[in-house]
Amino acid sequence: MENLEEAMKRAAEIAQLVPENLQEAAFNRALDRLLEDDGAQEREPKKTTVRKPTSKNQATKTDDAGLGLLEQINRTQYPDVGVTERVADRALKVLFLALHDFSIDGLTSSQITDVLSKKLRLPVKKSAVHMALTREKKTVDMREDGQGQTTFHIMEPGEKYLKRLANGEISATKPAKSGMKKSRAKKKDVGSDNPHQSRKAAPTGKPAKAGSKASSATGKRKVGVMAAMSQIFDKGFFAQERTISAIVQKMKLDQGRTFKSNEVSPVLLRWLRTDKVERKKNEDGQYEYKQL
Repeated sequence: MENLEEAMKRAAEIAQLVPENLQEAAFNRALDRLLEDDGAQEREPKKTTVRKPTSKNQATKTDDAGLGLLEQINRTQYPDVGVTERVADRALKVLFLALHDFSIDGLTSSQITDVLSKKLRLPVKKSAVHMALTREKKTVDMREDGQGQTTFHIMEPGEKYLKRLANGEISATKPAKSGMKKSRAKKKDVGSDNPHQSRKAAPTGKPAKAGSKASSATGKRKVGVMAAMSQIFDKGFFAQERTISAIVQKMKLDQGRTFKSNEVSPVLLRWLRTDKVERKKNEDGQYEYKQL
């Protein structure tokens, strides 16, 4: 009984270290862990160890904050996280939303991986997240506790970078490195003195034409999202609050054009930042957009 009372008291102290909206989850998590530790001590011979209360408290605070974020985040509110392909960009967006929407300053690579893969359905490995963020020396601050655990904190340059990314000032896709290598290889083969290499690399008219059409189609696709949304905007569709799914359905019915949510959300974010629309959350926790 004494062990239970002590554990509850200790768990309450730990819960005070995290934001108020996460205290209940932190209390339950800390209580379970403390009771498990007590049970292990009763079963095993006691060992003389020197513990650092400050480091343990910090580790518990970080673990509980990540658990609370995973439980509370609603993936439908963050469709723009998956718009970018770079692992570093997606991880930066998770750090940003954790700080500004849940008052959690700093996450480990494991916690970021859980949010991306388990909550936002964006598969990624912990090692890939860790490696990507360690390279972001100008946008992320790395801090280690006494137990060797690293937490990543988004800095002001990182927030400015995400803003430029959302405004379309920076490309949201990975550079096609493999395509560049192939292109250079073809040029080298065409100019080679070896007649066999020249015949293999010599481009015919049809592939070049097909490539031109593909490039043109890609360009039209990018323009098509903005054009389609501008059409329904001009017709007063946004006079009332509209969700992203309603916008996609409207363009499909009126124009016969099918777009994905991650294609629509960047346009809405751009309109939001230029005061063309405003957004609010509905009862289901989804964003609704309305013309200003």
